[in-house]
Amino acid sequence: MRRILPIRASLACALLTSLAAAQAPATPPAPAPTTPTPSSPTPAPTPTPAPAAAPNAPAAKPAAPAAAAAALGKGATEVLANSYAQAEHWAMRAIVLMSLGGDWHPAGVPAVLDALRSKDERLVAYGLEALRGMEDEALRQVATAELVDELIGRQIDRKNKLFHQRLLAVLARALPDAKATDRRGYEAWWLLAKPGYAPPAWTPPAAATGGGTVAGTAVERAFDLRDAGLDVAIVIDSTGSMQLAIDTARDAIDDVVALLAGIAPKLRLGLVHYKDFGDIGDGAKVLAPLTKDQKDVREKLGKLIASGGGDTPERVECGFEAALGREMGWNKDANKLVLIVGDAPPHDESIEPLLARVRSAREHPLEGGKGPVTGAPKKTVRPFVTSTVATNPAPKDVFARIAAAGGGVGVVLDVPAPPGRGAPPRPAPGKPADKGKEKDKPADKGPPPPPPTAAGARQLVEHVLLLSFGGQHQAQLQRFVRTYFEFRDAGLFR
Repeated sequence: MRRILPIRASLACALLTSLAAAQAPATPPAPAPTTPTPSSPTPAPTPTPAPAAAPNAPAAKPAAPAAAAAALGKGATEVLANSYAQAEHWAMRAIVLMSLGGDWHPAGVPAVLDALRSKDERLVAYGLEALRGMEDEALRQVATAELVDELIGRQIDRKNKLFHQRLLAVLARALPDAKATDRRGYEAWWLLAKPGYAPPAWTPPAAATGGGTVAGTAVERAFDLRDAGLDVAIVIDSTGSMQLAIDTARDAIDDVVALLAGIAPKLRLGLVHYKDFGDIGDGAKVLAPLTKDQKDVREKLGKLIASGGGDTPERVECGFEAALGREMGWNKDANKLVLIVGDAPPHDESIEPLLARVRSAREHPLEGGKGPVTGAPKKTVRPFVTSTVATNPAPKDVFARIAAAGGGVGVVLDVPAPPGRGAPPRPAPGKPADKGKEKDKPADKGPPPPPPTAAGARQLVEHVLLLSFGGQHQAQLQRFVRTYFEFRDAGLFR
């Protein structure tokens, strides 16, 4: 029997709709469990929203992530240090530093020193964060004379307030005998202590991982993304209530590229929008096939005007089918992610066929999802991982089922409701409430308020990173993303 080739996206979407009644079971089946593989990341747990950066807040030690509970022995630390040396981009090196966890051998100190001495301020931030995330006893054991000299002799001179606060917090934990609280105190202590200083001897913890491998770590996944590439299709509802969500996705692209393109230099983005039959011919349209020109995708999102809609359900299945079509130009060897963004569920009759299609794309990628395949076995094709982002609670449950079927995760994005859906009306621009004395007051020179898309854009960036790596690496990825935004907001880099 011949392989049945993929059919045209619009026809497939119509068939899904027309056959829904015959295919839908009386009781929706539970999503099939997924088995994680190196090319198919474990579904990520629902990420918590990233807290707003607070440069003036006291610098507290970050909570020790559960994924980093196992201490690293000398062999495992040396392998990570070697991975750091092999990495060519600051983002890849930052992932290695975040993978050290809370307890590692002093063999990792050269990598941290290299980061702190880097001309790239982004990498400097992660060098400090690698120390800040350590357990107290382990931090004291890696505080070699060379590292202490770097922290007190050079890094303490930095003017950035957040960096300075966190550096002082690290020094207080690493050097409790110094009993200092500020720059002058540490400099005076180090002048006297330096000639005879030595850190406590490193003692291997009972549960230390001493093997020389990075198998199963975020570092292994990062190198796989670098070598195999990453294709991401954004499938977004473009009906009338979605304008802020569209703008949020647009604003997130630059940061997604800034954080992910250095890890996956073959990163390609694509864009599909969908509405309902009647609002758009086939229910969906490819706006940008997969491309390395991320600016083109951003520009097309910027020009996308939300319109149409009216009734709540939309043709989500048509957007998904268009994303899988030949027009998108998927690379069979690359990691493949489909990200559905919307504020309305699919039509009831299309839910079960859509779930089946999502499962098929994961289990039988690029095979059309229909009919048996005969003949000699072919090279394994990496599966499609499908994730969903609901911009309000309405489609949350259905979107979660779609994501579970696709091996991804469903989240709710923090996007303000559009006017007319519970949000207060926006004031007219350029018209103050009181035109009297108020207009003579000097303008407030404080920082401008963030745009309404800011919080949602950061959530979306974190979600894409977590989806790209897999849920087993959630702790490292959250620290990676949040450290970036915290120090950027604090002005350490732009």
